Amino acid sequence: MKSIVVRSARLFISCLLLSLLIHLGAAQNTKKCEPPSKGDVTCDSSQAASCDVDSDGTVHGQCTSASGNRQGDDLLAWYLTQILHEKISPKDVRRTKYETALREGRIVKGGSVITFSLPEVARSFIDHREETPTHPGVICEACVEAFGQSKCERFPSNDSKAQTAALEKLCGKNDACARKALSKAKCTAFQ
Repeated sequence: MKSIVVRSARLFISCLLLSLLIHLGAAQNTKKCEPPSKGDVTCDSSQAASCDVDSDGTVHGQCTSASGNRQGDDLLAWYLTQILHEKISPKDVRRTKYETALREGRIVKGGSVITFSLPEVARSFIDHREETPTHPGVICEACVEAFGQSKCERFPSNDSKAQTAALEKLCGKNDACARKALSKAKCTAFQ
């Protein structure tokens, strides 16, 4: 009887320690709330953490998990839709207002200041986006130099598929090459 109690106690303590280690070792995504609030929102690392402080100082925290198999602008639009509680399309994500919000993790909506931190998988799409205007009538040209020769591709600034195709044509699957080419891309408006 004593050995059963001892084994049960050991099992309980082992489970408790394992649970504590898992909890302490789990990656988290935390976002500080805007003043006057002194709080923050802590979510799982796979979730977006957002904090909405409205005009009367009331804090609304939220953890948002992605649903479905979204990528790129579709994923970013989905997160913004959940965080802002309004429909944001993948095309809307390219608007300056949302580009800035995604880079800064902060947007003002009505009388509220909403701060947010996206999970790493979503942030990686922001890091690889073009920094150029995305208006119809703007053509961008990205170039790379290899073996003393310049190779260039053009694409409309508002067409992410054409941009991806142009960069793949220039760099293949080399992300560093594509980022460098995109950072040096020159864009020109035409009539």
